[in-house]
Amino acid sequence: STIEKVIDSNIATDTGNMRVVCRLPDPLRAERCANAFAKQAVVFSKKDRLLSAQLVAPAVKPTTPAAPPRRLLELASLFIGSLLGIVASLLLERGRPRLRSWRDLARASGYPVVGRIPPSRALKQGPLAAFSDLRTASAFRILRANLEPQLREGSIDLIVVSSPAPADGKTTVTTLLGEALSRLGMRVLLIDGDLRRPGFARIMRVNPHPGLAEVLRGETPIMEAAQKGWAENVWILPTAHDPEAGDLLARRLTDVLDEARENFDLVVIDTPPLLSTDDARTIATMAKGILLVVTRGTLARSVNEAVVAIEALQAPLMGIVANRFKESSVPYYY
Repeated sequence: STIEKVIDSNIATDTGNMRVVCRLPDPLRAERCANAFAKQAVVFSKKDRLLSAQLVAPAVKPTTPAAPPRRLLELASLFIGSLLGIVASLLLERGRPRLRSWRDLARASGYPVVGRIPPSRALKQGPLAAFSDLRTASAFRILRANLEPQLREGSIDLIVVSSPAPADGKTTVTTLLGEALSRLGMRVLLIDGDLRRPGFARIMRVNPHPGLAEVLRGETPIMEAAQKGWAENVWILPTAHDPEAGDLLARRLTDVLDEARENFDLVVIDTPPLLSTDDARTIATMAKGILLVVTRGTLARSVNEAVVAIEALQAPLMGIVANRFKESSVPYYY
């Protein structure tokens, strides 16, 4: 009961005196409570001839709390719990190494780093103007040069660009790689293969209709949906969100890509993150070459899982693109 929680009493074995303790948040109320209980005990004893009681010493107002307030204990428990959670998270993170250098990335993936894209303010302004930045342009020319030996063989006319997780920069890499390759005189078609979270239309400020979704549904021929890009020899095929993305890609994408390869020297597809949906894996099975874009700070385990997924599909991984790694700075001169 409430009284039992507030009042406690015990009898000393040596003196036989009863000690009354009253616990309340207010010290004055605690004093009054203890004295009232003691007086009632004396009154009760007078009604029974077998009992004899008298007040030895009245309760006095306490000057210090007997125990911390419950609210304080709750706050302390919350703070300690949060602190332990933070410590546990830090310990967990130490056991899950993140990639800080492109050399770490090469070791974690087991594949060569064919491109090292440095952080750039120009990239924050959008990929369409990024080639005007010397460092960015140089990085993508080096990426192009590293891919040229494989492209010269003529067997690679379809490159899939993916990443382990969202926000790794694969759309930017797709766009600027397409521009770099177009400067070799190649007719390049860039396809937004992410029908769940498309990005081409927003980044390039174009109408997504008609786009890949309409082409996959057979509503529009691919050459009518493809739009002239911002650079010479670059065409883009954007898309809008489509709730039937997975089924559409599995049923129709092969035919669409066959037609695209007949009209362009090279097709580059930007896919969803490899570890997020099955769409990227569906597209990867059709690729002649795959580029895996990884941003600085990515978990090494995620990169390893992405590589294992690509190898399980028996898809040709051309190499890794290290994006936003600070030591990826590319020297240049005027």
